[in-house]
Amino acid sequence: RDDVLRPCRRLRCQAMKPVSVAQVVTFLTAVFFCVIVNADTSATQAWLMKMQSANKQQNYIGTFIYRHDAHLETMRIVHRVRSGKVLERIVSLNGPAREVVRDNRIERIYLPDKNIIQINSRTKNENEFPALLTRSMENFQNHYHVMLGGESRIADRMVQMVIIKSRDEYRYGYRLWADKKTGLLLKADLVNMKGQSLEQYMFTNIRIGIAIPATMLRPRMSTRGVKIKQQNAHKIAPVTDMIWSVRNLPKGFRLSAKMLGICPAHKTPVHHLVYTDGLAAVSIFIEKAGKNRKVIKGLNQMGAIHAYGKMLNGYQITVVGQVPAGTVRQFGKSIFSSQIARLPVSVR
Repeated sequence: RDDVLRPCRRLRCQAMKPVSVAQVVTFLTAVFFCVIVNADTSATQAWLMKMQSANKQQNYIGTFIYRHDAHLETMRIVHRVRSGKVLERIVSLNGPAREVVRDNRIERIYLPDKNIIQINSRTKNENEFPALLTRSMENFQNHYHVMLGGESRIADRMVQMVIIKSRDEYRYGYRLWADKKTGLLLKADLVNMKGQSLEQYMFTNIRIGIAIPATMLRPRMSTRGVKIKQQNAHKIAPVTDMIWSVRNLPKGFRLSAKMLGICPAHKTPVHHLVYTDGLAAVSIFIEKAGKNRKVIKGLNQMGAIHAYGKMLNGYQITVVGQVPAGTVRQFGKSIFSSQIARLPVSVR
């Protein structure tokens, strides 16, 4: 199962990797801010606005769990906001040692067991959230229903529940719990049509609104003698003349981005299409088939992420998304090209 998703994992992860609660907060609250104009009640509107701004205003230190598939991870996060800029440090507390330190521009991943530091740029373009969402919110409301739930307690703090319910079988929904005092998201469940939890983030303890010294944001790993792996941002470029398209799109999904990149595993060009309904995202990777490479066919699953693969005109087509299996299958079976694609030998 892991082998199926590995060939273009790094490219896929740039679009949809679930790294921390902070990323979930940033992504979801961007959605909520755009949904406000169509929210059912003034109370819902007020909560969406509060959640949207909280992560950009509050300092906090806490421990959260991330449950996915049959795995449970525990992480420590230090999150500081200063002059409108966010700096945070995330440390894994179980499993292989790893640590992430990032600001608005750069993300550094420390892997002491492998003696590696990976550096990634965090560039933003017009097709990323929330700019994309601003253009598609009328579509969003056709496929999701947003409502308030009840009150409860998480990490010894009172929280308000917000529910985002899918209206059909093509997408998942969310259950969210925000701190009543600050609006910070303290728990998030990804749920299927039956209301069953597929993934979950939840703080077990958190201190909000505290002073955070610079020392708490420094990595523990020594940089002496380590191997540096730096992502080359210039290898991912927008493409405006794609010949690949999808005939029968699942309801509500629209093309949001076209890119041309390099698959790290094979060092070969890959076309990348991104489709979204305003909340869920699906990526399609198109790569020229090579000799002695494993062909990816049919459905595969990793937690809430589904993948569908097939061969078409000598190209490997891989569809990946945090959506139900039927959604990626429909994308995969509906993709076509108007002519045989000629990908360049390299991307500069």
